[in-house]
Amino acid sequence: MGAVSNKPSLDEFTEAIKNTGGNITKVAALFHVTRQTVHNWSKDDADFANAIKDSRMRMFDRCLEVGYALALGIPKTDKNNKVIGWKEKPDANMVRYLLGTLGREEGFGEKTDVNIESNQPISINVVTATGEKIIP
Repeated sequence: MGAVSNKPSLDEFTEAIKNTGGNITKVAALFHVTRQTVHNWSKDDADFANAIKDSRMRMFDRCLEVGYALALGIPKTDKNNKVIGWKEKPDANMVRYLLGTLGREEGFGEKTDVNIESNQPISINVVTATGEKIIP
């Protein structure tokens, strides 16, 4: 795409936003405008705003696929497709994250409020990764 002094067509913009994965800085560079100009286009034109949103949701979907792969791991299988080990072990942190965010309706990741009314002072010991105690 050459220099564009005016707002591009929706097709040009959609192609640019798709090719850059929704990166506004890269889109601005393609059209030789500032990031603010691209934001103004999307603010003034719902179709441009939807193109950005759609591109970012597609990127989110791709990231979610990677998250699933991290959570489930990549098994090593024998010739009969029996799991005999791991090429990449499952990531427990990603499992917790996905269950806590995507599994909310099933009760995972629910927030619990604790209200303690007592005349006794309450303290919580915090320990750093090095084992050093932090005293409030």
